[in-house]
Amino acid sequence: MPTSDCIVIEADSYAFHGDRELFEKTQRRQVELAGRDWIVLPYSFAAVTREPDWVRTATQAVVHARVSRGYGPRETRRFVARARGR
Repeated sequence: MPTSDCIVIEADSYAFHGDRELFEKTQRRQVELAGRDWIVLPYSFAAVTREPDWVRTATQAVVHARVSRGYGPRETRRFVARARGR
């Protein structure tokens, strides 16, 4: 049974990845986190600041999918149920 409930929410700006070295560093970090069974949700800074409802809905969908597959402790499942109004 899966055990990880670790989700990283990352807000990147186009300007931050303006050079190859920073882009490569970000890619490496994401792969290393995946190797620890973490999932990275790479949102653009523009999406976070201009479309917060979409970011929230998309993030909740990922959390729900992971909980449905057995990821995360019971507390996480309760949090999702509360967020959905149950």
